Amino acid sequence: HVEILQTLLPDILGGQEVNAVMQQLLVAGCVEKGLPYTLIWGSMTPILYRSDKLELLDQEFLPYPEEMEGFAGIFNDCYSKACNIGVFRVKEDGKVFIFATTHLWWMNGSDPANKRYREGSDQVRMLQLKMANAKIEAYRVRYGNCPVILVGDLNTDYRSQAIQYALTE
Repeated sequence: HVEILQTLLPDILGGQEVNAVMQQLLVAGCVEKGLPYTLIWGSMTPILYRSDKLELLDQEFLPYPEEMEGFAGIFNDCYSKACNIGVFRVKEDGKVFIFATTHLWWMNGSDPANKRYREGSDQVRMLQLKMANAKIEAYRVRYGNCPVILVGDLNTDYRSQAIQYALTE
């Protein structure tokens, strides 16, 4: 991963399912190679950005709840389901944008024949996206309706209600 960063030098990167050890190794590798990256910890959804190009203005980590009212079971296994939000200013031109990386619940909620089916999973993904959107919208209000980049492990089909909601909101 460090070699890829060194080759491509992206301004910003969002991770999902990146545990603390992986984050430490990534940061250590960047330091060893002299790469200008700063890590924003977010449990298993970190943000890595080029501090030579971007200034962090604000940040919030939003863990999704384990249980969702009205649905049986746990919907945040390993505490990896969350959204990490950063508000950045581009040092070169002063433009502000919001970058969010999320990891949504993974089980199938639309096909009871699927071995990974759990009732309510589709609705939980939608609720998780609505939680993330509410936080993102609060930052858009605070920082002048700036553009938003949302990346992540959305764990659903493009045609799903959750993805269509994300695209329209």
